[in-house]
Amino acid sequence: MHYADNTKKRTLDRFLAQRQQDHPDASGELTRVLYQIGVVAKIISSYMRRAAIEGLLGYTGEVNVQGEEVKKLDELGNAAFVDAFEYVDIVGAIVSEEMEAPVIVSSDFRREKYVVLVDPIDGSSNLDCDCFMNVPPWR
Repeated sequence: MHYADNTKKRTLDRFLAQRQQDHPDASGELTRVLYQIGVVAKIISSYMRRAAIEGLLGYTGEVNVQGEEVKKLDELGNAAFVDAFEYVDIVGAIVSEEMEAPVIVSSDFRREKYVVLVDPIDGSSNLDCDCFMNVPPWR
């Protein structure tokens, strides 16, 4: 499929592979980290598409470090980041808006080069707005 300006759509994988080729001296480690972020984006997107159907809207009853009420999707998004980076040996920690302290995800202190900082679902206060518009009328 082509856009009007005749450029091909690019997946994140293709984009990262092309950029990696542009830098032959690169180790590929940052590419691995960015790839994992892309995987988490797909997981979070899946949660958001199913949120109204599976009861993932609303609050958990918890309050985050900023004093904001935590939404269910915030919690799921945060868990997705932690789960995705637990085994990436070059990431030493994850810092998130949803956690009081960083999560240390690696024990080999000689290899860790990256710390991932995230706001898993930025703008989550707006999440419930559109979902209710898509609820079937028979509900």
